[in-house]
Amino acid sequence: MHFHIPEWYWKCVLHGYAVKVAAILAGLLSAAVVWSEVTFFNKEPVLSLFAQFLNLAKVNYDYFTIEVSRIVVLHAVN
Repeated sequence: MHFHIPEWYWKCVLHGYAVKVAAILAGLLSAAVVWSEVTFFNKEPVLSLFAQFLNLAKVNYDYFTIEVSRIVVLHAVN
């Protein structure tokens, strides 16, 4: 008899947790996108989460963070 222990652990133990964590992260990101869309036109105070992240990156001239956040948001919308 030949047992594939890593495959068993993945299918029986880890896969369920990985799917649950992915679902929770997708739900949180979706809620953040909806909140940012609802508060898009507020100038003061800035309520959009993504606008806050971009403003923080803009202050530090962190171009990499701006690009990564843009890519994450665009992929979450699609």
